[in-house]
Amino acid sequence: MKIKSINQVSLFKNNNGIVITALGNDPSTLLPEFSSPPHGSIVVKIEIDSPRDTISQIFYTTTKKQSIFSEEMSKKRPVFGGLNKLYFQLPGEEISGPLRFDPGKKIGKYLLHSIEVRSIS
Repeated sequence: MKIKSINQVSLFKNNNGIVITALGNDPSTLLPEFSSPPHGSIVVKIEIDSPRDTISQIFYTTTKKQSIFSEEMSKKRPVFGGLNKLYFQLPGEEISGPLRFDPGKKIGKYLLHSIEVRSIS
């Protein structure tokens, strides 16, 4: 999986995953595009170590709403210092384009262990 830096982050791959260093309070990354089913929902599972308690967020666009990333089309999950397993259920509309992942709203090093994207009906 190729992750790209968008805003206030540096990325480094190590043996345990990808180190996302948040350089500000609005760090964001871009995940690769994937095919989504025309019906049902998408669940994104993310395993990540966080330096402290914060909020993670995923932004998405759909074939019906292909605007820039917005709060309206996002999901948030609380993150606690240490290892977290986060689940984001995205709507049944067909996802279009890449996902934006904001690991947290705090400066520090986040360790991304894994990302899984699955469809459910």
